[in-house]
Amino acid sequence: MLSSLSSWLTYGKTFSAIEVVSKEGEEYYFLVTSQKKKGEFVDLAFTSIDSLESQVEKKAHAQLIINTDQVLIERTKARDTDNAMVSAAFPDLNISEFYYNIYISNDEAFIAICRKKEIDQIIANFNSSKIDAIGIFLGFGVIENILHLLGDDTYQTATYQLSLKDSAIMESVKLENHSQIEYEVDTISVPGNYLLPVAALIEYENSSESKNSNTEVLDQKLTDTFYQKTFFRKGATFIVIFLLVGLLINFLFYSNYFKEYNTLNEQVQLSENHLEQFQNRKAIVEQKEMQVNRILQGGTSYSSFYLNRIANSKPTTIQFTLLEFQPMLRSIRPDKPIEVATNQIVVSGQSDEKSEFSNWLDELDQMQWVSSVTVLEYGNQDNSTDQFSIKLEVSDVTQN
Repeated sequence: MLSSLSSWLTYGKTFSAIEVVSKEGEEYYFLVTSQKKKGEFVDLAFTSIDSLESQVEKKAHAQLIINTDQVLIERTKARDTDNAMVSAAFPDLNISEFYYNIYISNDEAFIAICRKKEIDQIIANFNSSKIDAIGIFLGFGVIENILHLLGDDTYQTATYQLSLKDSAIMESVKLENHSQIEYEVDTISVPGNYLLPVAALIEYENSSESKNSNTEVLDQKLTDTFYQKTFFRKGATFIVIFLLVGLLINFLFYSNYFKEYNTLNEQVQLSENHLEQFQNRKAIVEQKEMQVNRILQGGTSYSSFYLNRIANSKPTTIQFTLLEFQPMLRSIRPDKPIEVATNQIVVSGQSDEKSEFSNWLDELDQMQWVSSVTVLEYGNQDNSTDQFSIKLEVSDVTQN
């Protein structure tokens, strides 16, 4: 159960293998797709195509068998090491520039080679068509996966004719034309052109642990890249589904609280409005308090100086009823700033002698700290007394 789930999460429900062949420079593809049920590959479909662009499922993965004109196969005696067998089959070959696969049959070895840049280009072509190659095979060695299902006979693949005996390849001949023969493989009728892709499907299970090849690093890189793409693609899908389910749960379980939320939100908004009004009023009070303090701090030390001199300068025939330093221009209102007549002194009172009142005004006007003297009011109160009110402009209190 867990194995099936892991396979489905990794590969999905469709498994593929493709053999790439070429003739006169033109590439052809023999594609096998299959479903997997209860650990077995079923519903095999065989398709011959000449283009990857339109006839292969996008975002697919496939085992890749390469048998183009660039793949060379030689036969030699089996030896202890892969390098020894490759060197025997292809003397003076620079192995670092080639990939190779080796199929060993009894004491014989069939070595298939191809330049790395050729393989890389084929893989790039598949990638551009949104097909991930997850395993690379050269020649016909991958047929080893199904040799136990084939009898002693001659079999034609898309590019080779193979003679089998005792589940081993004895001879191989390059074909000029594709196979037109069908074979019975484990009760399934398989066209010869698709024998190698069918065998490659088994690699989804076996992963060629005993594979004699120098493509292991490439295979691992391709597999890792595919796993990463699958993880991110399916991970993103899972996250989207998780978010949608979360939103649905949120809607089902919390929609009943929507009205309550709105009520609380309105209360919060109302509280914020009250707080804002309180802060505005507090700011107005603090501003007026600062202004009063500024007036008091700026004028207290000088008001005594001015008022004392005004009082000392008056004749005995003059009595004061009002002596106001920096009087307010208007009464205090909650919604209006406090405004005062800066650097002004208002003096009101009574005078019993006109001439002495006039001389006193002249004396005030001559004082150094007085900028101007203005009579605001002067008139008879009775036959012997006059009512007056004057305004003195004084120099800036901060400059005296």
